[in-house]
Amino acid sequence: MAMMLLRRMRVTLARPLLWQHARRTMAAKALPTTCPGANINEGGEDPELKPDDQYPEWLWSLAEAPKTSADFDASDKYHWRKRGKEHCKDDNTLRKQGAR
Repeated sequence: MAMMLLRRMRVTLARPLLWQHARRTMAAKALPTTCPGANINEGGEDPELKPDDQYPEWLWSLAEAPKTSADFDASDKYHWRKRGKEHCKDDNTLRKQGAR
């Protein structure tokens, strides 16, 4: 019983030291200034990263979830195209699972 209590005390005392170490190592790592792997030219260098305000606004929308047919108006042709694609994808998934 006494050994368990001592182990718990050691872990509790060591936690703040671990957090301090983690903060120091994270602060020491600098953010990259280039985009590694984006070079397509043989013998070329990786492109430099620019500040966020120098990139077009549409670039940040790429990280958002793709639109579904519910996001479009039912009278819009994109709604029906998207709905057809979703139906085909669902149908293919069901066929793979053997449900159809």
